[in-house]
Amino acid sequence: MTDKPGQPHVGGDYRNVRRLRANSLQPTCHRMASEGLTVGSICWENETTALGVDTNDRNSHALNLRPVKNADPAYDYNTGYVWRHESGVFYMFAQRECLSLSASTSSEDQTPHLSARIVSGYAHWLADRRTGNTKCQPYLQHWGFLCAPAQLDIALAVSRTGDNFSWPAGREALLSPSLTGSFASRVVGTVQGIVEAPGGEELWLYYYGDNIDNSGRLGPEATHRDTSIGRARFRMSGFTFLHVPLFQPAFAGQPARPWPDGGCHVITKPLQYSGRQLVLNVDTGAVGSIAVAIEPLAGDHANATRFGLERSMQLTTNSVRAVAAWWSSAEPDAGKVEDVSGLGGQAVRLHFVVVAARLYSYQFV
Repeated sequence: MTDKPGQPHVGGDYRNVRRLRANSLQPTCHRMASEGLTVGSICWENETTALGVDTNDRNSHALNLRPVKNADPAYDYNTGYVWRHESGVFYMFAQRECLSLSASTSSEDQTPHLSARIVSGYAHWLADRRTGNTKCQPYLQHWGFLCAPAQLDIALAVSRTGDNFSWPAGREALLSPSLTGSFASRVVGTVQGIVEAPGGEELWLYYYGDNIDNSGRLGPEATHRDTSIGRARFRMSGFTFLHVPLFQPAFAGQPARPWPDGGCHVITKPLQYSGRQLVLNVDTGAVGSIAVAIEPLAGDHANATRFGLERSMQLTTNSVRAVAAWWSSAEPDAGKVEDVSGLGGQAVRLHFVVVAARLYSYQFV
């Protein structure tokens, strides 16, 4: 990947992300930089950690199964493809694995004791071993290893600079192994490259799949090894989004209830823009809606009314290019206004009212 034009870079115009295993328990993804890619100019330097153990990793391991003293939880983040979105955000498609851990047997109770730790996202496998749950028994191999599922998925890490990546809340997989019996039932991993599909409505991510896990075991229902290249289709700018349900979630013993004031209100930080239209990437489903106001910060009362929530034409659509519009007046036969260039260059905030919908992105064009 290359640095975004106009932004400062550290040590080079080109960046490379690789997996580094400092020791057997703590592999990380590291970032390096080089001034050029031609023969004689490649010099990868200024290596720093781009993705590694964080506080959640350290705090998630609270199990008393012979913990390794003063060690971080074991995990395995394989280097993923890094892609820079047009907004300037860097996305890393990191491959994760549930590790295979060595085990020994106690002479007193013949209970396997782990001599290493497992990736925090799969800590339930250790919990099951501690409580004697038999679902882990098939993974205790005769050569003395407790092999966890050893499947690999793809998770999304994000960065504003391309230097330090972090996980979104929840750390759900972006792309998981597929249905049992398919070519990608045990392992998925990125192939270098993401493509904007013809028409500009989708992103295509190419991945490889395997029905043998990382411990060499064939997936259930498979009779032979099958590995192929697949294509995952994502909505344009669809990796992250604002999702508002139909009702406020139940909280602190209170039942789910309708949103007050017509929906969930979301207000952006102050911004300036240029362009004639505000274009939204939204999915409101059948019962949702999104309204938007452009609120000038300089007390421009006329434009505050013209582009206020009261005149906003609610969007009820599933589109990557929905144009925001407002009624030209409060009259029943009023026309619509889409031209927002009058506020261009001024400090404004966008005020969204969202209910039962997803807002993926917005831009001025």
